[in-house]
Amino acid sequence: TVTTIGNGYASNFRIQTTSDSQSLPYDYLSLMHYGRTAFSRNGQPTIVPRPSSFITIGQRNRLSMYDVQHINIRYCPERALRLVGGRGSYEGRVEVFWNGQWGTVCDDLFGTNDGRVICKYMGFPDVAATYYRARFGRGTGPIVMDDLRCTGNEYSPFACPMRTIGTHNCGHYEDAGVTCRKNARLVGGRVTSSVAYGRLEVFAEGDWGTVCDDYFDIKAANVTCHQLGYRRASRVYPRARYGQGTLPILMDDVRCTGGEAQITHCLSTPIGEHNCQHSEDVSVRCVN
Repeated sequence: TVTTIGNGYASNFRIQTTSDSQSLPYDYLSLMHYGRTAFSRNGQPTIVPRPSSFITIGQRNRLSMYDVQHINIRYCPERALRLVGGRGSYEGRVEVFWNGQWGTVCDDLFGTNDGRVICKYMGFPDVAATYYRARFGRGTGPIVMDDLRCTGNEYSPFACPMRTIGTHNCGHYEDAGVTCRKNARLVGGRVTSSVAYGRLEVFAEGDWGTVCDDYFDIKAANVTCHQLGYRRASRVYPRARYGQGTLPILMDDVRCTGGEAQITHCLSTPIGEHNCQHSEDVSVRCVN
């Protein structure tokens, strides 16, 4: 139940009665994109930012899957996941932040459906492979999840049947890992193990689409290349260097610090909102 929406403004929010309740400890005062009138229909302030209004979390009129993930990381770290020890952010040992530290998932009963839920929860299209016996190295923190038994349809692994969180009968030699299907790709150029270049397309909000070249710089390209498993970016190409895409333009005004794990974690306009044409599709060159 939301109690911080101004009187008369509740209709600005889309009610989802079938959503997975995550019991997130945040309030709408923290969910800002464009300042105090971000959710307003009449230009009057509906919510007041405090104290870090520059943090861009939230979409107009609704919260997206990615907003909820960012809220999880910033405001509810007990529901944060990461993949460690792989070639990029798309694969590695599954780690969960619990009780103030990062821990692992035991491979008992761990299978494709568990990997699918984990990958989709982290914003990837699907799982590509699951691994057992500490394929990506042994973790050092607590073993947080054991006997995970997802059906594949859950929104998050925390909604799947499992032992009581924090209890297990495992050792770190049983740490589970996954490879997720990548949520970025380079199209129209060339992709090898040492170099890749092409038009950047990303997977977000359940769809593939292109990225506008507005503000897109070498820091954003480095995030993209690391995400794809390459060492660094060597070039950014504006103006549809590798052809104009036909898919929706999903990202615009992308501004990265360079340390983000995925391009969709960078500041940008809300997914799907832009003022671009496909003649402005950005392309990237990655190298090892």
